[in-house]
Amino acid sequence: MAPYTGQTVPQREHNIVQAAGGLQIFSATLVRPNDTVTYASGDVISTSSSSGSIFSFDIAPRPGVPYPAGIQILSARLYQNSNQSTKLTATLYLGTSDPGVQNDNGVYTPTAAIIQARIGKFSFTTSSGEFFTGVNATKTIQTPSWDIRIPSPTAKIYGVLSPTNAYVPIAIESFTVELDCLVW
Repeated sequence: MAPYTGQTVPQREHNIVQAAGGLQIFSATLVRPNDTVTYASGDVISTSSSSGSIFSFDIAPRPGVPYPAGIQILSARLYQNSNQSTKLTATLYLGTSDPGVQNDNGVYTPTAAIIQARIGKFSFTTSSGEFFTGVNATKTIQTPSWDIRIPSPTAKIYGVLSPTNAYVPIAIESFTVELDCLVW
């Protein structure tokens, strides 16, 4: 897949892009609040400091597309619309249960039920992927050495993005996550 060097992040929000060979790309975008409060390791990146929401990947069937019997998550990409000198390093926790309100800059403290519904995580670090920077765009690629299988009754996958470093964001910074999935 070619990098988006010098381009803005593709404008896809909660969309599925059909690709050949049973590969589908599930994407979700969130835009953080209009502030530059530094994130600490273990905080949550979300849409609001008082009633924030997190990534929600819709895997419900589309017209003409049969309901998937299973999904294998092959890799993930994290896009940001900033190019800060200190790059964000973060963990994306994926699960099948909605973790509810997660406030921006709040500490991520998942309940036992959320931990039990966790299906995996991706670590985005400066050494785990490639950084392509251009005009107001950064792309991080993370390819895991493992796969995740998701049961077919699941209609959504939820993702919580938690920094693992002190990160100074830009105001109204947007984050897009794409999951490359093999659907059968």
